[in-house]
Amino acid sequence: MSWSIQFPEVSTLRQSLGSAAHAQTLAIATLEGDKELPIPGGKLSLAAALRTPIELFNDRSDADDQGIIGAPAKDADGSTPEPLYSTDNAACWLKYAVEVSARAEGMGEFPFVTLHGGGSVNVVVADYRNHPSAQSLEDALRQDVQSLRLPFVLGDVQKLRVGDALSFQTRLALKAGLKVSWSFMGATLASVIAKRVSHLVALQLDADVAAFIGASVSLEDEFRLVFSRPLNGGPLRVAVRKATATTGTAGAGITVKLGIDSPLPTALLKAVATSQEARDVDAVVNGIRTNSVRPDLQRLAVALFERWGIPATVDQLFSAYDTLKTLVESSVNTTLTGNFGYEYRRCAEDATILELELSDPELVTAHKSLLSGNLEAIQKKVPDSALRRYFHMKSITREQTWGLGLQWRDVIIGRNEGRRSLKSVVQNASRDLRNGPRRIAYLGTRSFEQSGVLYGDEDRRYGIDFNAQMPAYSLTPSADEFEYAFYAYTSLEAKLSKNYLHRITNDAVVWGIVQQEEAPDLIERLHAIAAQGTNTTARLELRIDGKHFRRFIDLLDSEEDLERHQFALALARAMPGDPKHAVRSTPRNRELVFAPIWDEYLKAKGRDWNKDRIIGTVVERLKTLSAMGGTDLTEWEKRGGPGTFFDLFFQESRYGGDIGGKPFGKIHAYWRDVVDRLGFLNRAIRSETAISEHDTHSVIANAFEALNDQVAESFRMRAFVSWLSTMTDLWTLGAGVQRTLSIRADNQPEMVISNG
Repeated sequence: MSWSIQFPEVSTLRQSLGSAAHAQTLAIATLEGDKELPIPGGKLSLAAALRTPIELFNDRSDADDQGIIGAPAKDADGSTPEPLYSTDNAACWLKYAVEVSARAEGMGEFPFVTLHGGGSVNVVVADYRNHPSAQSLEDALRQDVQSLRLPFVLGDVQKLRVGDALSFQTRLALKAGLKVSWSFMGATLASVIAKRVSHLVALQLDADVAAFIGASVSLEDEFRLVFSRPLNGGPLRVAVRKATATTGTAGAGITVKLGIDSPLPTALLKAVATSQEARDVDAVVNGIRTNSVRPDLQRLAVALFERWGIPATVDQLFSAYDTLKTLVESSVNTTLTGNFGYEYRRCAEDATILELELSDPELVTAHKSLLSGNLEAIQKKVPDSALRRYFHMKSITREQTWGLGLQWRDVIIGRNEGRRSLKSVVQNASRDLRNGPRRIAYLGTRSFEQSGVLYGDEDRRYGIDFNAQMPAYSLTPSADEFEYAFYAYTSLEAKLSKNYLHRITNDAVVWGIVQQEEAPDLIERLHAIAAQGTNTTARLELRIDGKHFRRFIDLLDSEEDLERHQFALALARAMPGDPKHAVRSTPRNRELVFAPIWDEYLKAKGRDWNKDRIIGTVVERLKTLSAMGGTDLTEWEKRGGPGTFFDLFFQESRYGGDIGGKPFGKIHAYWRDVVDRLGFLNRAIRSETAISEHDTHSVIANAFEALNDQVAESFRMRAFVSWLSTMTDLWTLGAGVQRTLSIRADNQPEMVISNG
């Protein structure tokens, strides 16, 4: 294949490349002829007789539609191109870009997904040539036409000079390796087990397993592969970037799978074993894999599978093992695919997915794998030191941060910091950014962090994620084309003690992770994980996936009395506990004592609930509960001091003034607001309401704001999450809901607890 250039008939031909007199589009280049390239398992035929403009970049304001040349953003946030090179007074670039027709022959590995089994596709190829700004345009063009390059030819890539780049873009099928941390997938695994065995599961992996688990990801999307050489005599840099679609197909295909040697089956069998049996599980699994289970372990092996609901005889152990492995790994793979896809779809165009620096010998090894899209093979062949970036995305567009800190010398007296952001990333499927297909991803986050002496030398964190994202492109995005999901978490880092574990398990009951009757035994089990005083972090999580969150908001406000009553119960459960007094000692007791009061408050919608009514109502309720010691608290509640029922109202539900006879109406108002706005979102989904990424008051943004208000205080968040958890159970949405408690002490494996 050969290039020819039709020189422009302009007066600037003999001027230096740095001259401001040049237009950005200078000349026309033509690529002619055919070329065959060997590809593993077949060959690729390239054909071209196409004319393409030649562009000059000699000013920082010059725009490159492929994002390789340009001015870097002052605050890179992932939503703007990340240029490889920036123009300055010393250097300029000429870009030769052309579309070539690629046709596959054979059954080899081709990166062009539409070529599997034959066919052809257009591929955008670009050669970027770096020149001194003092060189004349005519000399630069004559120099370049002698040696224009193609990224498919190894020799052309090897000849890249400092500041040059070669790229090709089309819809590619990429495979890459992942390291999945136990913390990332432990919650999913524990939840899957708990639903299967229908009781509390406490899952703990050995320390060596807890590091990471191998997995692979398959991506099918529009990508740009870029070769460049940043430094003289230095390594070659290879970058894989997302790109605006030039093909007729739009939308990403994503699959994540655990590795063949996944340690999960062993962990699963240990999860249903007693502490004494767990010592023999490794031997059982090794015996099953080699078809040689020791006679003294055969009865244990059969019993372990029966606890999973998988009937087996000694002769069926391998089949039962395969059934268990397939059952759980398929669930985990589905979750991993969803989680990776969620992050990937929020990654903006021109964001770098993978970046490697390769020596010349490493390039020889990796070039064919790059052309076939097999990044996983490259990861196995090149050292980790070659990796410069891997799927890094950072984007914050609307964020508010506020905080209060008190510090004396090296002692933090108290810090209370909150963070709120609503982030949107838009991806386009054509060069027509205004009218072409696009895909929008939103992420709304609200988080808080408290630490220091004022908080008992504990670190507390809590928050939510509310995300909405389109899995496919659309010309006119509408609410029904989004997937919605909700995630809430809270964590507490402190010294391990019985009191700490009482508080953690109390919260786990409130969140619906642990049943009340299971809490005492769980406290004893957790207390044995490490020595008293060990630094320990506990984390509670609630996830509602996209399918079931849509179902939840579709059912919302359909049973008004039931929903109000359940919120009253949730408010009672979420109240501060006090083990010294029976009426507050457990979430169940708090329900019994305080839920009728909350129900009365919600029925009145907060109207006319002033200080006297609040105190009077709780005192009358306590008088009827003498058997639980309620009368012992009446005088204390009458005073309305710190920790009393009135104090909770004052801190959590008081407005700045009497608004419509509701000076303490905030708890009811915020709850109704979130119900109403999620209802508006549901109606927008049903009516296919258009969504604009520029509308700061869209139904998606409004739903996030209501959720944001609901969790702005720790008590309101506890109550709201408790209510969500209960309603998902009542509406039988359990398959799409994960509730987990994770706890880790220093130098100990993490334990993840879930309940079926």
